[in-house]
Amino acid sequence: MSDTPTTVDDIKALVKRVEKENAKPADVEKLREVLREADKAGIGIDVHAKLTSSTYQAVVKSMSRTGMDEIGIERTCEKKKAALGYAEASPLEKMLIDAVVLAWLRYTHVERCAANTWGGSHSLPLGEYWDKRLSAAQRRYLRAIETLARVRRMGPAVLQVNIAQQQIVNQPG
Repeated sequence: MSDTPTTVDDIKALVKRVEKENAKPADVEKLREVLREADKAGIGIDVHAKLTSSTYQAVVKSMSRTGMDEIGIERTCEKKKAALGYAEASPLEKMLIDAVVLAWLRYTHVERCAANTWGGSHSLPLGEYWDKRLSAAQRRYLRAIETLARVRRMGPAVLQVNIAQQQIVNQPG
């Protein structure tokens, strides 16, 4: 393979090397460059959307008893995202909307587990455990909502967020 991947198979091979636990820094940088070039060319590989989608799928699977449950939960998540203005949102707001919906999903899951425990006979430590988990899930959910609201109050100003050495610039339009 040449220094810069040029075919889909070359890029897939590079991604496989980068996904390994001890990926070579040179391979990681090469993939970053491929993604930057794709953005410049207008191809736009939405890595965030792919990661978020797999996260949704994992959480939904853990909550679902049947395929119908899974479909219903996924549909509810899509409706919540739409209600929060996902289609018109800036890239930063989309990440925050995803965080809100995922936090809601996890909060709902913990709420259901706690209700199942509290519905029958249980020990005091088990009740306290679920109470703490529920409180923590609720705090994360409310914090996600507050963060989204705070960013939206800032308006169309240019926002910059540095996340793990990656800079995300959120500009209107």
